[in-house]
Amino acid sequence: MSHLLMSLILSGFLNEIMSCVLSSLQITDLLSVFYGQPTPLNQVQAPLREFLGRRVLNGAECTPDNVRSSVEDLVESMETEISDTVVSVQQTVKCQICPPPTNQL
Repeated sequence: MSHLLMSLILSGFLNEIMSCVLSSLQITDLLSVFYGQPTPLNQVQAPLREFLGRRVLNGAECTPDNVRSSVEDLVESMETEISDTVVSVQQTVKCQICPPPTNQL
């Protein structure tokens, strides 16, 4: 169930941000980061800044108040998305465990 839940959650914001990060890195960069070399992460800063300005701030100026408000909105939307996903997964699992009875004549 957790794999299904994660795949559904990742279809939203988290998937978008991971796509932004991974589109700027090659596999060798990821391996370098994995082995403790943070230098490749420098090339992610500009695309990530642009993504966050567009997706989180919706083009608003990057001020502490705008960031706080935008992050609160994002968290609220993710809470709703996660709640909806959990309900969907629970219904799917329930249907798989206890399928509806078939009409037998």
